[in-house]
Amino acid sequence: MPQYQDSFCKNKIINGGRECEERWKTIEQYLPPKGIILDVGSNLGYFGIRACLCNKDIAVVSLEAYEERVSMQKQITASHGLTRICLIHGVFNSDVTKTWSGRCDWFDLTLLLSIIHWFNEPAKVVYDLSRMSSRIIIEVPDPKDKRARGQNVVRELKNPLEWCRKVTGRNCSLIGRFERGTSHHPSHMILIEGPVRREVKLSCWDNRFSRSSKHTFQIEYDGKDGFSTTQGEPLKYTPGINLTSLMKLGRLVWPAPFHWMKSATRSFKDSHTAIDFFGRNLVWSAEGLRVIDKPDDNLLHKWSLSGQEPLQGKGIDTKHKINRSFELKLLKKTIDAWSYNETTDPSADVCRHSLKQIIVNTPVKLLKRAVRKILPATWINRIKQFLKR
Repeated sequence: MPQYQDSFCKNKIINGGRECEERWKTIEQYLPPKGIILDVGSNLGYFGIRACLCNKDIAVVSLEAYEERVSMQKQITASHGLTRICLIHGVFNSDVTKTWSGRCDWFDLTLLLSIIHWFNEPAKVVYDLSRMSSRIIIEVPDPKDKRARGQNVVRELKNPLEWCRKVTGRNCSLIGRFERGTSHHPSHMILIEGPVRREVKLSCWDNRFSRSSKHTFQIEYDGKDGFSTTQGEPLKYTPGINLTSLMKLGRLVWPAPFHWMKSATRSFKDSHTAIDFFGRNLVWSAEGLRVIDKPDDNLLHKWSLSGQEPLQGKGIDTKHKINRSFELKLLKKTIDAWSYNETTDPSADVCRHSLKQIIVNTPVKLLKRAVRKILPATWINRIKQFLKR
């Protein structure tokens, strides 16, 4: 597969088929001072890597569907030692955004660069993401570009700026035009911003308990500061994406599971949460994983073991340690399953196998997992290097 995007390696930049430096200079002006960036169709991760390198308070959720590009992006990201980029191998479409926009996640900036003409229903994707983002930067081919993929969508974008205004209902402005390899007609880079509001009945992806209209989450953004309200009570906005949401988007590629567990263990030491240390009660940001479930010391005092008296003093501390040990082990298994593509929502799964493939691949997958548990990681790496020769 030819290299489409520049690769921003640690020691050098390898130029690809699309010029990225001028695009970056435009995008850089609209980076948030801190928060989360969503980069859909990130290719080799050029813009996410540049954003993280210029601001330590920014984290990036990087989504890419092509496995070869995902592998290359992992190597580039690892060369910088960046653990503030969550690289996920998965498919992004209107089914994903329909489910996701009904949850509480929020992005400070979303990048849709030369990607919306690949979507099955681009208007729905852009509308849903607009309701989840402070700002969106979209790059689309010029309607006169006859060699761009997805001509049915390109033809629909007769006037890209007006199309964005109609779809999102927000303030849209043209911030740049850039050369494309498919045509001498430059592409359109558009900024979407301004107030937005949405009502959410489910807090996270796996939540099955829908809230009544009186107890919904109200997420409002006035164009300057984002904040959410629950049952009429204002809450301070803190950047972070629910861990369960990330697990549903596709297979974890980077950072490695041990980075996530290191962050979770550090977060858990400062938490007094009762037995509920699962993905839905963890959010990920530039600071790593953070527990969001509120401590409930009253509940701890009511607990008793095998009919004994309610726990107090050292008994509570012992209970905490037992809970932490159990929940961290469970979380490790969950993150490992994420890296094996076992937590992905069906709408985002890139591995759509036939029954015959499932029958053949399942024993192989089980064998690989058994090998990982038995052999040290150094041995496995040596075996991989030997087989590549």
